[in-house]
Amino acid sequence: MGRAALVGLAMGLLSVGASASAQDRDPEADARARAHYERGVTLFDEGLFQGALAEFEAAYELTQRVGLLFNIGQLHARLGHAVEATEMLERYLAEAGEIPAERRTQVETEILSQRDRIARVTVTSSVAGSHVSLDDVDRGSTPLEAPILVGVGEHVLVVSADGHETSRNRFRLAGGQERSFDIQLVRLGAVQGPETASPFPVLTVAGAVVAGAGLVTWAAAGAVTLSEDARLDGECGTRVCTSADTGTIEVSRIAADVGLGVLVVGGVLTVVGALLELGGSGEAEGGQVSLGAEGVEVVW
Repeated sequence: MGRAALVGLAMGLLSVGASASAQDRDPEADARARAHYERGVTLFDEGLFQGALAEFEAAYELTQRVGLLFNIGQLHARLGHAVEATEMLERYLAEAGEIPAERRTQVETEILSQRDRIARVTVTSSVAGSHVSLDDVDRGSTPLEAPILVGVGEHVLVVSADGHETSRNRFRLAGGQERSFDIQLVRLGAVQGPETASPFPVLTVAGAVVAGAGLVTWAAAGAVTLSEDARLDGECGTRVCTSADTGTIEVSRIAADVGLGVLVVGGVLTVVGALLELGGSGEAEGGQVSLGAEGVEVVW
């Protein structure tokens, strides 16, 4: 849309599509509306479309002149607001009455173009009455009566409910796409699976302690046995050893055997304990249900 199209709608401020008869109009409101309109045209010339949109909307609020809906719809289209552009241009056709065929064709073509840039978002929540906001615009509470219409591009969906953590999802949509979000809100203060404290591995620790005691006993008794064996080899080489000479080595051998047995028992307890008490942690973590909708990553 060029400046000529905007200026061509200036007649909308004068006569065409006026919502009130001449005698019912407020001259002061008309003057202020004209000022908004002229600033809107100037801002449009400067490429400041957001400002131009605000001025035309202000003029329409003062006069309700249908011709301004055309300008507002075209500016929404320039700003990439496909939903708003379609709504304004359809209102223009419905309320303008008799308009030139060329203008009607132009508007209908623009409406078709904007409709191709509209997508739909369906939102459900695990908590009835959850507040839904899309792109910082309030969209109501769940269950929503109909899908939310949005333009192409990136969007941010926020779903919240009292006593629950807020869900925020960022996503992109192309024209004609439909996206469904089933938001599972988490109650505030609820303990999440990965944060649940694991039970103390009693059997594993006890087995390790027993195995350690057996190892120490076996090592100490084995050292005594080796020392006594070397001593007896030296002393009994020249005489016959008596039971008094071999008493110590017999005791150390028995202690070494007992220590080895305790070590084996402790080792078995440790392995069994590890399998029973520690082996399930990987499965618990793997079983956690991730939050979000259809795998959409939660950004915040």
